Amino acid sequence: MILRICGGLLVQPGQRDRSEYRFGLEPLPEGVRVSLRLSEFRPLILGSRPPSRVRFWLYRLTQAAIHRLVTVRFLILLYRELTGSLAKVRIINISVCEGRPV
Repeated sequence: MILRICGGLLVQPGQRDRSEYRFGLEPLPEGVRVSLRLSEFRPLILGSRPPSRVRFWLYRLTQAAIHRLVTVRFLILLYRELTGSLAKVRIINISVCEGRPV
């Protein structure tokens, strides 16, 4: 399933229709693998490309940290809803294109 990010106060102007969440569900013998891929997200706090070191760390320590926490909690609840059991959480960062992770 793909959900587009359309707008928002925390997205750079002119970049609001590029972002997307791609959810994946994969049946496994021991349950279900729930995955999420975020692509082309351009946070307002980062400013221009490339962001300054101050903006980069401000984003990492605030908005990025909150988004990650909320997303992981959502995926845990989704897994519990699908399987009826608690999830073993393992976060794997995968680069699907060149760039610097934020």
